[in-house]
Amino acid sequence: MSPRNFQRYAETCGEVLARAHARSADAVVLAAYLGKNTTFDEAIGAFAYAYAKQTETDHATLQRAIADGRLPTADQSS
Repeated sequence: MSPRNFQRYAETCGEVLARAHARSADAVVLAAYLGKNTTFDEAIGAFAYAYAKQTETDHATLQRAIADGRLPTADQSS
């Protein structure tokens, strides 16, 4: 996929995701469902932290693959 097409794809994915979240349930309904404790907050925080750590690991792996010549850069593939 060309860089231009990849950018269009990423933008489209972002728009679809934003629209899906914008149509989520009413805030009052969600607040009532989640309750007053911090269980959900803590779960989301733990997930976000784990996701960030995985992203860092994946990026480091990608950088090593490029440095080792196992994966071409955009300059090499064009």
